Amino acid sequence: MMPFGFGPRAGKGSALYGDVTTIAVSYLTDRQRLSEYLPEPFEVGVEPLVSVSYAMNREVAWLAGGCYNLIGVNVSAVFKGQEDHLSGSYCLVMWENLTDPICSRQV
Repeated sequence: MMPFGFGPRAGKGSALYGDVTTIAVSYLTDRQRLSEYLPEPFEVGVEPLVSVSYAMNREVAWLAGGCYNLIGVNVSAVFKGQEDHLSGSYCLVMWENLTDPICSRQV
């Protein structure tokens, strides 16, 4: 149940999500202020873009047809390591309203 770098996820049965609704809002903000939220070696991307997204996941097979919700705040960022540089999205925070999708493990 850890990120992919920690190995494969143990099977939970079907990964079928019967109904997913997603809403996202993006906006430009002050570059200097946004940079205060990024740890080194990350920097604000080409544009100081913030994206707030919401996902309502219903009819989740491995939750016996149950549901859970996610809210995330991502920003445009550039990773500037000693060797590698990569542009993408950096997740500042993510909330989930159910613990099972985060840490439960079924073998």
